[in-house]
Amino acid sequence: MWALTRCCIITILLVYSQIHNSNATTGDDQFIVAGYLPDYRSYMNINATSLHLTDVMLFSLTPEAVLHYSESSSAGCCLSEEHFTLLRKARSHKHLEQTKSRLRLLITIGGGRSDGFGNIVTGSSSTKHQFLQGLIKICKENDFDGIDLDFENIQTLGQWKAYLQFLVQASTFLHKHNLLATVALHPGQFLPEHTYEEVISEFISEQEGTVEQIDVSSINELNFWKGYWFDSASDVKEKCEYAKRKKYGGVLLWEIGQDKQISGLADGGILIESASEVAHSISSHLAQNEGDDTIKEEL
Repeated sequence: MWALTRCCIITILLVYSQIHNSNATTGDDQFIVAGYLPDYRSYMNINATSLHLTDVMLFSLTPEAVLHYSESSSAGCCLSEEHFTLLRKARSHKHLEQTKSRLRLLITIGGGRSDGFGNIVTGSSSTKHQFLQGLIKICKENDFDGIDLDFENIQTLGQWKAYLQFLVQASTFLHKHNLLATVALHPGQFLPEHTYEEVISEFISEQEGTVEQIDVSSINELNFWKGYWFDSASDVKEKCEYAKRKKYGGVLLWEIGQDKQISGLADGGILIESASEVAHSISSHLAQNEGDDTIKEEL
């Protein structure tokens, strides 16, 4: 998807922060640092990581599991109560450490487990309503803040159009229940090529050199190991600064379990802490100059 994507952790620029409900957000002056937590990463020290994130997407539930959630009252594939509890504890930990901050928790629907999504978005009104009711029930029962929709297996143009129409319906429905709605986009979804390429091409053109020319001299510059390329801490900071210059909503990380947590040095993860450092400076600057439209426009 991204020209600069390498192994390990991917930093994605958010062209928009979210399909949002103002009642569920923490304010327009917050630069978002969001991360996906897959179900197989429950062994992580999420408490430490939470201190450096604004949002966590718990990945993921199948569309079929959501559709039948009202009937079974269990999450199904591939999340359990353990996952929900883990993130609620992380949110409480963040609030204790940073009393003015609240970690937003969202549940991803789909991803590589998108089978069945097409039948739902092209299905009957009752099917869509049952699916939406499942979304609400999952969030309310697990005290989560919203839903991240990730439909990867779109097969036809008809499904894509139906999905776009469904997004409007779903976001409206979720907002009425004071819940967030976010969307992940992927190549091959009948979007113009420039939707993805313009952002990355512009980013590359602003860099002084190629990846191969970077001097790997410290942990902040480390981005190559045994034939694998990945984002260094400096790369992540550069992307965050770029998002700032372009007035994007923030950045999103896939996925936080691929970062390296180092006790006493980077408890929250080397790359995540780098993103958080830039985000904090951006949000602090905006907050200090609240009401100054000139400064906000420059940012």
